Amino acid sequence: MNMNRTRVLQAGVGLGFLAMVAGQAGAFAASQSPVRITKSYNATGDDLAPTRTYSAPHLAVDPNDPMRIVASNPEFRTKACKFMLSTDGGRSWKILDPTPSPESFPYCVTTTGTAYQAQIAFGRGGTIYYALSGYDSSDLTPAADHGGVYGNISVLLARTDDLGESWQTTTVRSTRGVNEVNKAENNRPVTGLAVDTKNGTDDIVYVAWRRGTAPGAASAPSQAVLGVSTDGGRTFGEPIVMGEAWNNTKPDPAKWGGSNPTLGVAEDGTLYGAFFGSSTVTPAPAGGSNFIVVMKTTDQGKTFTATEAAAPSPYYGPLLMNVGPGPTKAGTVHVVYEHKIGPTAGQSDRDIYYQRSIDGAQTFSEPKRINDDDPQNLEPGGGHVQTNPNITVAPNGRVDAAWWDFRDDTGGFTNDVYYAYSNDNGATWSKNIRVSDRSIDRRVGVWSNGYDMRTPPGIASSNGLAVFAWDDTRNTIQIGDGQDVFTGVVQFSAVGGGGSIGARYALAALGGLTMVGLGLLVISFVASRRAAASK
Repeated sequence: MNMNRTRVLQAGVGLGFLAMVAGQAGAFAASQSPVRITKSYNATGDDLAPTRTYSAPHLAVDPNDPMRIVASNPEFRTKACKFMLSTDGGRSWKILDPTPSPESFPYCVTTTGTAYQAQIAFGRGGTIYYALSGYDSSDLTPAADHGGVYGNISVLLARTDDLGESWQTTTVRSTRGVNEVNKAENNRPVTGLAVDTKNGTDDIVYVAWRRGTAPGAASAPSQAVLGVSTDGGRTFGEPIVMGEAWNNTKPDPAKWGGSNPTLGVAEDGTLYGAFFGSSTVTPAPAGGSNFIVVMKTTDQGKTFTATEAAAPSPYYGPLLMNVGPGPTKAGTVHVVYEHKIGPTAGQSDRDIYYQRSIDGAQTFSEPKRINDDDPQNLEPGGGHVQTNPNITVAPNGRVDAAWWDFRDDTGGFTNDVYYAYSNDNGATWSKNIRVSDRSIDRRVGVWSNGYDMRTPPGIASSNGLAVFAWDDTRNTIQIGDGQDVFTGVVQFSAVGGGGSIGARYALAALGGLTMVGLGLLVISFVASRRAAASK
């Protein structure tokens, strides 16, 4: 073989090797870090009512079609729960006319801050479940000692098998007809929905909510309550006080309770529930009267075990939990919450903390702060506020967390949606990413202004995408119109045959590089055979 043929062969091998390495590096990078962050989209642009006032929706991604994403979308002015659908990975949305609320329970929105007003999840065969509160004007009971109206708020579960074109709704817990203040049940908000699609002959559906008593009733702590259906949400048994196992570990169990439970189910059917534990015991327990409690049941709610994930504190803010892959089929429990760390409860900094359990909620990791802004100082008024976190897990195990963040506020009371992800099951976290393309003015709308209707940003996670949704006041500021839902997408890999132009060019170049290398290898091989034959 002469020197020219040797060089051709070396070039072919080299280019082929470079193409292979580049392909592997590109695949690794695509799986480890985002390749693109989209602009923000107005998801509720179809609604032209000037008084529209949307909450941030709860999102779910279809496990059989990651481009299909659905949203439970409450609207505060009409007190109605709406349904939104995206078939292109969250880039555009449609509001469907049918609602999950039956005529007998037309309202679902309740005066509840820091939590979703409704939950949504996929079941088997594309079935979608929608858990929500339900009431009408006749269910409300005047509370003379409060100046407001409270009453018998029921709990509902709707299901659709045709992507929201029609709904069948079941009553999970009805309190209708109880008109005495001291017996009224305020079953609000509905904060937990989990669907076991792998065990049983039909979907096992779990719905959780906070059960409280109206002002004027006998003083008692609220309770975290669970409804269970083993027939795809068509019927439910009697509600279960899921925190009772924890209450019974304390002296005077009647003075212990919980609120805003959130649910997750593992591959083996283990159900986990996390909620804020609280107490009316005086004096307050050592360390504080607020707890983060994680419950576990392996028999569909018949029995529970309880673990306190974090030390008691004077304050724990909004909490959400999710369950993802783990070392066993019992999965990894991921918990994220807001915590005040300054010396003054009303003015101190607030941050987003994360904990996990990989041993079936027996033990939890130490709290980890995942927002990476400069904490400045911890004196009253110091530091940036982060609040209302949310957490989801993609099928490949990537953990996604988002929250409201005031780090970019210049004094006008504005915030943004920020995001972090973990590729190692929560052991380490990425640098924070700003998802919203402009800060949201909270001097208008229902964020505060006497309403305090704050809801976590929505997230739906697939292997290729993390889709976000939030309530946004930009149209209120610009044209005096309503409060909309805006969405944004963090893209980890090309999906749906698309991807950025840059990514397509890179793939084309990589393909060309590969073909050149293979061509040179073929030329070198043919030349070598001819040279050998001529000898």
